[in-house]
Amino acid sequence: MILYQPGGSFSYLGAGMILMSSLCWAAGSLRMRHVQNLDLATMTVCSYAFAAPIIGFLSLLFEDNHVESLYSANWNWIGFILLYQVLAMSYALYLWKELMRRNPVHQLTAFLVMQPLFVVIFGTALLGESLNTNEIIGGVVLLVGVVIIIARKIQKSKKRTEALQRPEQQ
Repeated sequence: MILYQPGGSFSYLGAGMILMSSLCWAAGSLRMRHVQNLDLATMTVCSYAFAAPIIGFLSLLFEDNHVESLYSANWNWIGFILLYQVLAMSYALYLWKELMRRNPVHQLTAFLVMQPLFVVIFGTALLGESLNTNEIIGGVVLLVGVVIIIARKIQKSKKRTEALQRPEQQ
């Protein structure tokens, strides 16, 4: 759904970057599941130390006018963005790590895929962006998928409970 744009141009490079990003996020999340005693500051530094060179390389590869852009940047906004990244995103990463440690991966993934839906909802509600038919269809598909995952989990849980109760009744 993310890669499909009716009537638009398709970028194999963009699609590949989206898929690689998703793969890296999934692998990192699964690895994060096994990290036990790591405080927030250390986890933040490790995460950014790993990501910064990759992002810097991609910026050099795909963008132009780095020096001019840096000189003409609004430093108040850059400060705000850095503060947001360090404080809010670090805490969100720590919460994600704790959720990954305490819950089965398939349960968390069901809710993680709802992120694009919330982006569209908040973009429409807070920023006044327009909502089109493709976004509505994509949101419905996401919600149906999450409902299916949750319903299957409930169904499996009921079967497990019934199976455990049967020997006791005999």
